[in-house]
Amino acid sequence: MQIKVQLGKLDLRLPVQDLISEHVAKGSIHILCVYPEHTYALSHLPSIHRDPFDRLIIATAIVEKAALISADSLIQQYPVQVIW
Repeated sequence: MQIKVQLGKLDLRLPVQDLISEHVAKGSIHILCVYPEHTYALSHLPSIHRDPFDRLIIATAIVEKAALISADSLIQQYPVQVIW
C-alpha cells in the first residue's frame, strides 16, 4: 500500500500507518508474517503475474485462505478471493 501511495496509484483517507492501525484495532484486518509455507507455495503458482512481491502476496493469501484487496486484474486470475 505504501509503495502504491508513493507512486500515486492509490489515494487513502489517512496515512498508511494510521489506516492499518485503525483496521487492526477494529479487527477488520490481521497482520501476517511471511512463513516458509508461503514461499513454498510460490512453486505451485502459474506464471501469470511477473511481480515477485505480488506473487508472494498471492501465495500467502492462498495458504492462509485469505482474501486480497486489489484492483490488479492479473491477481484475479489466481485461485484467491479478490475484493475491490
